[in-house]
This record gives sequence, structure tokens and C-alpha cells, in this order.
Amino acid sequence: MTRFSDRTRKLARRQESDVFRHYVMPVSWLIGFIGILALVALSFSENSTDGSLGGTAVPVFVAFAVTPLVMFVVRACRGHFHEDIRDKDSGI
Repeated sequence: MTRFSDRTRKLARRQESDVFRHYVMPVSWLIGFIGILALVALSFSENSTDGSLGGTAVPVFVAFAVTPLVMFVVRACRGHFHEDIRDKDSGI
């Protein structure tokens, strides 16, 4: 018995994977890009000459920057990349 031998579970996981791929991941990539840009901007700002890098803003932007990685790990743990949730004959 494989991980996705139940058809209902397999279809639900495929639908979840499609939602993540089409909606959640593009938003997480955008949030990650904003986080990286903000960290770069903070590192080049004139306020960072004293060694403090934006105070409380840095952890927020670091969290933004790692959002795509976290979402990838969530997808991997949920089985979105498992070959059994895709039909082999339909090319999906």
C-alpha cells in the first residue's frame, strides 16, 4: 500500500498541490523578493553606519526572505512532489 493509494486522498492532495503551485508559491516568491530587497536596502542605508541594522525590522525582513523556503518545505512534507499524485498517462 503506497502513500497515496486512496483515490480521494490522492485527488485532494493533487488539488492542494495545484493551489499551492498557482497561488501560494507566487505570493511567497514575491514576499521573499521584498524581504531580500528590504535587507539590501537596510544594509546600504546610512543608519547602518553605527552597526545596528534597522533594529526590529531585520527579523521581519529575514522572515520575509525565507518564506519561499518554508513554503517549499511545507509542500515537500505534504507530498506535493510525490509522483503518485500525478496521473502518469494524462501528462498532468
